Amino acid sequence: MAPDGTPWLAQGVPAAPVTDRRGRSTTPASLIALKPDTAATFDQPPSSVRADPPAWAPVAASGFRGAREILVTVAAGASADAQCLAFTVRLHFLEPDDVKPGRRVFNVSLQGRKVLDRFDVAAAAGGNQRGVVRRFQGVQVGKVLKIELQPIGESLPAVISGVEAVNESAAAKPAG
Repeated sequence: MAPDGTPWLAQGVPAAPVTDRRGRSTTPASLIALKPDTAATFDQPPSSVRADPPAWAPVAASGFRGAREILVTVAAGASADAQCLAFTVRLHFLEPDDVKPGRRVFNVSLQGRKVLDRFDVAAAAGGNQRGVVRRFQGVQVGKVLKIELQPIGESLPAVISGVEAVNESAAAKPAG
């Protein structure tokens, strides 16, 4: 997260698909909508965050508080009616506030399908200031990945720190 609250998406990554060391193809993503637009940001020093592996601490350290819908373009240049492809989606979370488990509980949906029911970041991570990642395979995405975060009852607003989407068909191809 930049100091002005702008999310860092594909910073320093070329505009064309890139193949990583494991032969996985990734395409830079871009945030196209965040609702409500009053969602707040949080930004912790990565050194104050526990994450496993520790390399994920900078991802978990910043994010959105109160977002209910996030739309991310994952297939740059694709048409709106592009054929759906299977993606592995990793959602990164952190409980940034000093709250006890049970105070911030929410459902998470990807592409309109509930993937996390009554998710409690503090409970899942074993406390505050600890990053936790949830992975979902086979998520069908055309051009846009839709993430919905729905607080339960009187719960505090949902939080999210990061989103990764890897095209499974491109990841299966051997490098070279």
